[in-house]
Amino acid sequence: MKHTIVVPRRIKIGPFSYDIKLVRGLRYYNGASGHITFEGGTVELDDVVREPMKSCHFLHEMVHAIDINASVGLDEDGVDRMANGFAELLQQLGIKLDYSALPCGRSHGGN
Repeated sequence: MKHTIVVPRRIKIGPFSYDIKLVRGLRYYNGASGHITFEGGTVELDDVVREPMKSCHFLHEMVHAIDINASVGLDEDGVDRMANGFAELLQQLGIKLDYSALPCGRSHGGN
């Protein structure tokens, strides 16, 4: 049995809220398919990335947010390992993330 969870436009982790957005050309603008801005409270995901990579990038940015909130002190490799573990767990549970409710805009680079 498959379950779908719609990714909301805003996610709160501890006292911090993050607006979640799809961005056209993000990967071409900054070299990454996902990006979190802690001060601005935004998570951007490249809209052209397909599953299962889109969920891996989303979970990667969420692990960064959890890491900051909980003061865990993960390095980038640790964040990758945790995000990949969460992605594997969701897959084994038959849970798919749905990004259709997210707004889609353009990168700051104008791509």
